[in-house]
Amino acid sequence: MVFADDEQYLLKIITQAAACGALATTKKGAIAAAPSRKVLREFVSKQPPLHVRDIF
Repeated sequence: MVFADDEQYLLKIITQAAACGALATTKKGAIAAAPSRKVLREFVSKQPPLHVRDIF
């Protein structure tokens, strides 16, 4: 069972991980492709909310 606070925290982590993956595909090289926190925040702020379906 996931509590509401945990659920919001997990959603934030999933959103950031998905954004990092999306941004990493736009550059060559593993380390060079890793986005900075600033780039990540800007990218996430311009995206629609992430909808996670319940899989359990």
